[in-house]
Amino acid sequence: MNRKHKLLSIGEAAKLTGASIKSLRYYEQLNLLKPAYVDPSSGYRYYTVNQLYLVGIIKLAIEMDIPLKEFTHILNDDGHVNFQALSSLAKESATKKIQMLEHGLKFISFFEQQFALQEKYPVGPIYTRTIPEKFLYVIPYDKTFHSQLHYEVVNLFFDLPYDETSDDSISLEHGFLLEHSAKGTQRYVFIEVPRRKSNYRPIPAGEYLCRKGNPFGIEQTQEIFTGYLGETSSFIAIETEIISSDININNPVSELRVTTL
Repeated sequence: MNRKHKLLSIGEAAKLTGASIKSLRYYEQLNLLKPAYVDPSSGYRYYTVNQLYLVGIIKLAIEMDIPLKEFTHILNDDGHVNFQALSSLAKESATKKIQMLEHGLKFISFFEQQFALQEKYPVGPIYTRTIPEKFLYVIPYDKTFHSQLHYEVVNLFFDLPYDETSDDSISLEHGFLLEHSAKGTQRYVFIEVPRRKSNYRPIPAGEYLCRKGNPFGIEQTQEIFTGYLGETSSFIAIETEIISSDININNPVSELRVTTL
């Protein structure tokens, strides 16, 4: 009896495992799944029933994001599968997936909170809201903030540190800071940092006057808040792009915040 009559064709193996014929051929190229028999005249591949079990293991590894190259530690040339190694890799991969999903859910939750907050305030009118204490890493900027200098200003952000390992990093803000006093006006580009550090600038908590509008309105702080700020008032103004449920990428909205010193 012809040997291939006791075996499964590549099409049958694909149907029974749910893996495509292309995938089975790819596994063969990686030396993970060698056909039990290759017809010398047609080149057709044939597999044993037991090999279907191996296809299931390979598919599981793919679903768990285990690199197939790691199978050199899992599958021996003689067909033995090291389940201890597979279990360790699967657990490590699953843990990373869970962490990624948890981070994603936290990211979504943060956005939902921002949506709810920003929907309370329309664009244009001045309003008051409580801002918590923040710590900023700042870079002095010696020019007037203006939309025509947008790219030059934005490029400064590449020089700012960013703590990607912090659980609070999702909510960190960045933008422009203007400090006005009788001595003059100081301008900075900033990014918020997740915790107090001696070399970072603290911004006090408190009630801030705020207004939502087009970016780079920070230079018109005194005009925008006329009646609230005197001509010689000392104040800190902060402008940061806000997150809303309906964002126009080409025409973003920023929140301008000001508090007196």
